[in-house]
Amino acid sequence: MPISQQPNFIIQQSINFGKRQVTYVFCDRYQKSGEGCSVNATYNLQGDDGGMAGPQQVIRRIQATMGEYGVDMLEQKVIKKDFGNEIIAEGVEVRAKAKDSPGEVWIRGLLIDGDVYILTAWKEDGKVWENPDYVSFFNSFQPWTD
Repeated sequence: MPISQQPNFIIQQSINFGKRQVTYVFCDRYQKSGEGCSVNATYNLQGDDGGMAGPQQVIRRIQATMGEYGVDMLEQKVIKKDFGNEIIAEGVEVRAKAKDSPGEVWIRGLLIDGDVYILTAWKEDGKVWENPDYVSFFNSFQPWTD
């Protein structure tokens, strides 16, 4: 769904698929459409070999997210984040831009012990990366919390 068509409400959904659980949390920003953030968590995701999810599953989910927003990648970087208590995440951070508008999307895909988290922030009129609220959203994320 293009940035300008992102809905204007909060959704929290949890679906169980046997051992795998998908949780999706979405929120808008100040009741404005075309701007917001989301967390998509998939617990116990399996890799192509049937084992725990790996980097390829994170990359695929980032690519799917970019496709949903209709954006092109501007830059990407590998990241590592220490959440304490021996919880280390590895992943990829992507900055993307809408094809025909100033819209920007910031995506962070994280892998923690087979769980995949996709954090996304978008802003239809751009400047998502400079916005302190979105920087705080990404920096305050903690895995395995409600």
